[in-house]
Amino acid sequence: MAYIVKQPASHGRINIYLTESRHIPGKGARQIRTYLGKLDVKNSELILSAKAKEPKPEVLELLKAKGITYSKRKSDGPGRKQTRKDSPSMQKQIMNDLEKSDVFEVGRVNCFNYLANESGLLSCLEKTFGDMSQRILSAAIYQASEAMPLYLAGEWASDTGNQDGMSSSTLSRMIDVLGNDSALLSTFFTHWIEACGKPTSVIHDTTSLSSYSDSIDEVEWGYNRDGESLPQVNMALVVAKDSQLPIWFRMISGSIPDVASLRLTCKILKSLGLKQFSFSLDRGYFSRTNLLEMLENKIGFTIGVPTTQTQATSLILAHKAILESAESSFLYNGKRMRHTTCEYQITNQDKSLTKLSGHLFLDLERRESTTGRMETTILELDKLGSGQMFKSRLEVEAWLTEKAGKLAHYFKIMGGENKWTVSRDTEAITQAISTAGVALILSS
Repeated sequence: MAYIVKQPASHGRINIYLTESRHIPGKGARQIRTYLGKLDVKNSELILSAKAKEPKPEVLELLKAKGITYSKRKSDGPGRKQTRKDSPSMQKQIMNDLEKSDVFEVGRVNCFNYLANESGLLSCLEKTFGDMSQRILSAAIYQASEAMPLYLAGEWASDTGNQDGMSSSTLSRMIDVLGNDSALLSTFFTHWIEACGKPTSVIHDTTSLSSYSDSIDEVEWGYNRDGESLPQVNMALVVAKDSQLPIWFRMISGSIPDVASLRLTCKILKSLGLKQFSFSLDRGYFSRTNLLEMLENKIGFTIGVPTTQTQATSLILAHKAILESAESSFLYNGKRMRHTTCEYQITNQDKSLTKLSGHLFLDLERRESTTGRMETTILELDKLGSGQMFKSRLEVEAWLTEKAGKLAHYFKIMGGENKWTVSRDTEAITQAISTAGVALILSS
């Protein structure tokens, strides 16, 4: 972040500084000041120091935001050491001007405004919302840079020179319009998808937001991804895969299943001008029913499969030899990977089979780190439990829950009556190692 500071000096002189926040290793954030020159109070113009370099375009923008002009005038003296005595009336005028002046932090605002212009976002806002567009952008910049509630935006607006239309009541009216005019939002999304080049590959994800509210219609009971015993509202987000820019979102009632929302998302995106596209989905969307529904509704997809799923495990074991061979190796972002294709089968309602293209990827570094940590922990727990005798199976299970946690299923419980023991399950461990670092991806 950078901004301009006017600092009064002796004899009525005002010095101009470029102030920047920089991270210094071992010391953290530090404020660095660079002397630019003095202010010609009468013309509100920078007289550049003889030792200072010509201001860069971004510095000129900061000066302009501060109300200071620059016309390449330079000081002919030694810089800050040169002083002159002004009359008492001149000094009084200078102090009056200083009392009326403000210090604005405009670095972040300029950065976000530049991004909004370059991406076409500001143009899309102007086409859709007209006079309200700058206020919407300012509110978005505030939340992106501060991550604070909107009702606190007033103070930030004063610090950044964005006072216009940033009062709490004005922002409330703006939010009311944005929240209730679905046709206006659809118009914006149409312009924005066009500005993003109508991407053909998109990433779709749904996030559940738990709520105690009983006044929001969309808050309903459903599958809670956070494991909380609360109703929720879901937010669906679509991101362009190549640019990684969000292109569309909507709020969904908490009880609606993922694929049902995906089906409607498809229709909405097509109505907004995105005609040919396919979805990238994570393993949370995977199920036989979901796959069949997406295929039936001609929803193009690329989806991850949990490696604990029975057919996935079988495919990994069946292709183990080629995944272990250097012939299948390739580099991806500097990481050693291995790949082979496979065929995944889905049983339809009429017992016929649908075949999907599958891709098995082995991340060698991930496998080594995962199995190394897992085996070390299991061996330590095995050593700890090998010398213990338990009186009941429940006692052993309680011990495993406390000590092993998620690794409890890698141990066997043996014994009877009042003599129970625990030891590691080598078969389960071997299977886990064989699938570690492997991802199965299906494509329609």
